[in-house]
Amino acid sequence: MTLKISGQVTEVREVIEALAGKLGAILLAIGVLHLFNLLLLSTIRKNRMAEAKAEREWEERKKKTDIS
Repeated sequence: MTLKISGQVTEVREVIEALAGKLGAILLAIGVLHLFNLLLLSTIRKNRMAEAKAEREWEERKKKTDIS
């Protein structure tokens, strides 16, 4: 991604429009990266919680068979 402007900017309005466009593109890219990061962390958390639940269930079964 480049922040260069292809044409000549002569008016203040054009500067604001160009800046808004570039800033919007950057914010959109950051938003996509943030969404990807949240999805990745959510997936990792779900896997860890499932593993912990399976381990707790295993320990409970083990205790029940040890007691009997």
